[in-house]
Amino acid sequence: MMGGNESCGCGGSGCSGAGGNASQLEISPQETKKMMDSGTEFLLMDCRKIEEWEESRIEGAKLIPMDELSMHIEQLRAWEDKDI
Repeated sequence: MMGGNESCGCGGSGCSGAGGNASQLEISPQETKKMMDSGTEFLLMDCRKIEEWEESRIEGAKLIPMDELSMHIEQLRAWEDKDI
């Protein structure tokens, strides 16, 4: 689980953040919790390295390291009209 001031830190072009806003590349832990608590359907994508993932993670998050993002584009197409 991430602490209070951490975020996915992904900074990648494939991560749209809350609300499908392509210019918002990450969301705060507080916004993530709000979305999870509301029951909103969204994909919580973690773009960190596997070593970081193994150290801590949010249950339900999908690990797609930044350097592997291009290999998962087809898999992510199912989410292109939803929040990532």
